[in-house]
Amino acid sequence: MAAMRWSRISRVRSGISLATSVVALGFAWTAAVTAAELVAPVYPGAVHAPEYDTGRFEAWLSKDAPERVSAWYRQALRKAPVEAAGKHDWFVVLTQQEVGRILQASGGHWTEAVEAGVDVRRHPLATHGADVERTRRQVTPCRSDHFLVLRDLVNRGKGSQEEFDRLCGAYAWIEHAYYRLHDPGGLRQPMDQYLLAQARQRLTGGAGQSAMDAEALGRRMQELAQQGRLEEAARLAQQFQGAHGASAELPADAWEQWVAHLKRVADNAYRTMIRIHKHPSRWTDRPVGEAR
Repeated sequence: MAAMRWSRISRVRSGISLATSVVALGFAWTAAVTAAELVAPVYPGAVHAPEYDTGRFEAWLSKDAPERVSAWYRQALRKAPVEAAGKHDWFVVLTQQEVGRILQASGGHWTEAVEAGVDVRRHPLATHGADVERTRRQVTPCRSDHFLVLRDLVNRGKGSQEEFDRLCGAYAWIEHAYYRLHDPGGLRQPMDQYLLAQARQRLTGGAGQSAMDAEALGRRMQELAQQGRLEEAARLAQQFQGAHGASAELPADAWEQWVAHLKRVADNAYRTMIRIHKHPSRWTDRPVGEAR
């Protein structure tokens, strides 16, 4: 699909052109960067996420690791990314001067000219492309709401720490992924949060929410105690007992339900966001999606 899209978007629509030779997927082809839709090809298999589009970029999501996506663009564009701020690999396709000429020719203003190209984005948690995995290891994995029910079950002897660690190793990455925005009834929220709410509802008697409450309250109690706010911590302790007691009401198959939840989230998770500039003649400052 990506190859078909690039074939469509690379048609010449104006006399302004910049020939760029590219190599992709083992065969050579030449694309004219003109007043087409995008200035570079879409990574194979990537999914368009128009809710993140802007007036100058289109946003695409890939399940492949950012290193693999970046390597593909190195080959396709025949250039290395600019060494830049950590969580991005920025590939320049059109220089600022070239963009300026295109904007002037299309009725725009040269002062709006910036470099145009492809932005391969790691998760915002990363501080530098070369050490993204080290950065992630510095943050304790599997502490998000996606893992709280399983951790509560382990604490209560209803699940093994060994199995939890195995699941953490397999699914910790979903805490540092991109998600499409789901829109049930006009509520725009990341798909993982929507799936989390659904999973909680499937656990009977509100026990799933109670487990979440117990974990959150426990963390808050520790924070208050460390700050010396003992009276507040004591009041929270009373709430903690009620919430933690209710978590014992989790159904017998709660572990299996939550493993299925992790799988559903992983199916909807994307490791990499790819932002590709639209052709400068199509730029607008009008917000389109919710780029981040």
